[in-house]
Amino acid sequence: MSPPSSSGIYVSRGVALLLAGLTAAVLLVLVALAALYGNCARVQQHSPGVKDTELSPPGGQKQAPPTPTSEAASEPAVATTSKDWRPPSGPWEHLRLPLWLVPFHYDLELWPRLRPDDLSMPSLTFTGCVNITVRCTVATSRMLLHSFLLNYKRVEVWGPLALGTRNATAGRVPVDNVWFALEMQYMVLDLGQTLQPGSKYELDLCFSGQVLQHASEGLFLNFYIDQGEHSCQGPQCLLRAVCGIWCILPNFRALHFWNFSAGICQSIALIASQMEPTFARNVFPCFDEPALKATFNITIIHHPAYVALSNMPQLGQSERMDVNGSRWKVSTFHTTPRMPTYLVALAVCDFDHVSRTERGKEIRVWARKDDIANGNVDFAVNITGPIFSFLEDLFNISYPLPKTDIIALPTFDNRAMENWGLLIFDEAFLLLEPDDELTEKRAMVLSIISHEVGHQWFGNLVTMSWWNNIWLNEGFASYFELGIINYFYPKLPRNEIFFFNFLHGVLREDHALESRAVSTDMEIFTETREINELFDIYTYNKGACMARMLDSFLDQHLFVNALKSYLETFSYSNAEQDDLWRHFQMAIDEQNVIHLPTTVKNIMDSWTYQGGFPVVTLNVSTGIMKQEPFYLEKAENQILVSRNNTWIVPIFWMKNGITQPLVWLDKSNMVFPEMQLSDSDGDWVILNLNVTGYYRVNYDELGWKKLSQQLEKDPKAIPVIHRLQLVSDAFALSKNNYLEIETALDLTKYLAEEDEILVWFEVLINLINRNVISDVNNFAIYPLLKKYLLKRINSIWNTYSAIIRENVAALQDNYLALLSLEKFFETACWLGLEDCLQLSKELFRKWMADPETEIPHPIQRVVLCNGIALGSDKEWDFLLRFYINTTKEEEEEERRVHLIYALSCSKEPWTLNRFMEYAITVSPSPFNETNIIEAVATSEVGCYVAKEFLINNWLAVIERYGPQSLDALVWVIGRTVSTDLQVMELQRFLGNVLEEHQRTAAHAKLQAIKTENLKNKKRIARMAEWLRKNT
Repeated sequence: MSPPSSSGIYVSRGVALLLAGLTAAVLLVLVALAALYGNCARVQQHSPGVKDTELSPPGGQKQAPPTPTSEAASEPAVATTSKDWRPPSGPWEHLRLPLWLVPFHYDLELWPRLRPDDLSMPSLTFTGCVNITVRCTVATSRMLLHSFLLNYKRVEVWGPLALGTRNATAGRVPVDNVWFALEMQYMVLDLGQTLQPGSKYELDLCFSGQVLQHASEGLFLNFYIDQGEHSCQGPQCLLRAVCGIWCILPNFRALHFWNFSAGICQSIALIASQMEPTFARNVFPCFDEPALKATFNITIIHHPAYVALSNMPQLGQSERMDVNGSRWKVSTFHTTPRMPTYLVALAVCDFDHVSRTERGKEIRVWARKDDIANGNVDFAVNITGPIFSFLEDLFNISYPLPKTDIIALPTFDNRAMENWGLLIFDEAFLLLEPDDELTEKRAMVLSIISHEVGHQWFGNLVTMSWWNNIWLNEGFASYFELGIINYFYPKLPRNEIFFFNFLHGVLREDHALESRAVSTDMEIFTETREINELFDIYTYNKGACMARMLDSFLDQHLFVNALKSYLETFSYSNAEQDDLWRHFQMAIDEQNVIHLPTTVKNIMDSWTYQGGFPVVTLNVSTGIMKQEPFYLEKAENQILVSRNNTWIVPIFWMKNGITQPLVWLDKSNMVFPEMQLSDSDGDWVILNLNVTGYYRVNYDELGWKKLSQQLEKDPKAIPVIHRLQLVSDAFALSKNNYLEIETALDLTKYLAEEDEILVWFEVLINLINRNVISDVNNFAIYPLLKKYLLKRINSIWNTYSAIIRENVAALQDNYLALLSLEKFFETACWLGLEDCLQLSKELFRKWMADPETEIPHPIQRVVLCNGIALGSDKEWDFLLRFYINTTKEEEEEERRVHLIYALSCSKEPWTLNRFMEYAITVSPSPFNETNIIEAVATSEVGCYVAKEFLINNWLAVIERYGPQSLDALVWVIGRTVSTDLQVMELQRFLGNVLEEHQRTAAHAKLQAIKTENLKNKKRIARMAEWLRKNT
């Protein structure tokens, strides 16, 4: 027992007794386990390739089978240059391959050494051989291809070939030297003779590498616990429970000596691949660029207990015996279509599957056996086929592969990957329990499946020539998510969903310093890291916005026909952005209905080659419209990549609720007399109809006044999407000095008549954000906000509180209400609405009495928080126990985050200290990192408590979470900073605990936080003054 500490965890007497009982129970189980399973294998530290002694089963001894090795592995390694040697100047210094060789075909064999009966090795290796057929385009005595972190046993070159195959006339080309340009991840072969332009050659390479355990790159491992397919009884259930607890301890993957033959507790491993964007070279030597497409014959050698999957259907199976006499299964697959290396895919697992046929092609979904048995893949397998059919009919281009496999991995860093014929998902984004009727969850799964299926045309069939145009893949796949969701759920509001899912987030980010254009020049890339960084909000969300804007000023028929032409022309090939514009221009030129002010290329290049977006401002008194770049705080951002700060802007607009003809703003300012309004009449005008344009809209004082008056007079005259737009634009513009905050607040006067909860959501996230909540103690804004909003919120509160009490299932199909309800409910309780607080207590009390009674999902986090804030130690201790058990059962991350947030809602500083003490001493670190302390810091009471806790326990926190937690921790203590004196005090403290190289960055961060806090205080003071006048 540890000595008592003044800063320890304090628990009630009942909790202490419970913990003592649990400890005794665990000790009893351990005794039982010792009796039942006396021989546990010890995990040893050893070199890769040396196998641990295998666990002996009860009742006998068994020799461990020898480590399998291929013949290639027994050959002498290829002689290479010293690691200290640096290559001379040449093309290996550049990111792009020289066009000396063009690959046509790969024969690829991979042999991962994964055994179901041995998961204790600290590293897992694979071996492989590849035969690559290439055509020489330029006379050269060197070969360059990509290779990274691979070791080689054989490197041979054959040719020139006759008729594309090796024959008697093909000789062996001498390989004088092999060396690696590590910075650009090249393998270089110095040859003894010059290759002939126009001739074909073969590269024969055998290699080995590591299967990764902690990153989804190249070949990687997943581990999961299989608790058996059979129900347990008596002692077995207790054993299984202990097994589950043991396996979530830190670094449990290295402690697999609890592998019971009875199936009580089995840790199971699988192997999967992730080649995009530049990880194929980690698995096999290749020409790893998207334009260098080739066909592939793939062979996977694997343990007979596993099934192997790849891009194509299985061609056949055979056996191979290794040099130690172990038998392995050899699975070969049909030849793929021409495709880039980043789409090569494989999986080796013991999953089960369900299947269905769509238009004669099989679709199989693979998952853990219990998920298959429970029907958790049924939604995915039943929806995927119709998605394929929808896109086939839309583009009139059939899906070319004979099958599609979809596999649900226990963990996958990328959420999902569109590999041709083998789609890989994180199971959290694919599986759905059969009784889960929430449209929100179904729409999420449908959206992600739709995105990956969309890639079968945009990306797989037609691939961008290089990564600078990755948005052609991701942007169009993202945009067609919307069309597919709308097809299956036609009642969902299309424009509002796009606003929340795509537009809203990227508009909030696209003014930041790291803003970039969606399409860039190839020459600016110098490192592979920069390619990985392209998979960001600009590629996905802004790319989708570009596609939607293009669709808006062309009719849908013309838009789809142009895409059909593009896809047909470049099938199995590659395309540039200009190729896409060319096909749209061809569609425009073939008709006389739609007229553009210039070419499609000129219009769209003004958007895709510039970072950021414009603010379009209309003066309704003069009809003058102007555009300017949107900058953070209206301060010009020199880092923002721009051509001339002018966009060719399509202006759809309405006047008094009537849609007007499209106009174009293609200069910095233009005059549109038809948009003028007089001061006397009740006219109003709104720009950016349905928010299809990628820009924000500002008006002069009269324009905003007219809109505010119309909202108070008859808000329904303005469509929902534009009520959202007005609030979003006005608050964003006011925050960044384009508009007075008072003008934005004027738009909220009508809220008593607003019955759309998603509009309330947009108001509340702008009006009551973290800064307002944290400054409650510094300003008198809270009573003003409370009085102002409670006067307006009652009507819509009564509507939704009745639904929650009487028929919460009615919300299942209201996707946008599900997105909005949490913030609405949270704000109502924060404002002290008595019925909200009472409802929270009711729901928490019922759940506490019977945890099987589900709190409605959209408000679960808020109810738990209020239950703690309004409760006593009894409620807090109960929830902590629930959190501990949830963690041990490895429940979904969302549930853990909700519980952490709720436990941080206590109003008692000593209780919050208990929780943070738990975080750094008891809580299993893999599941929370620093988010317990961060959650406490975001609560009303916890902000200063967390700061003091960190100052008093800094070394313990850093030791627990490591130096990588520094940014989060500085943010926590920085939230309390608003004066130079406070900065100096914290600087003095950090100077004593940080390394020298960390101090400058921490100081800069504190200064930035201080500046932001001061700015927010001034803004909140102006809000308070407006509220005094309007409450």
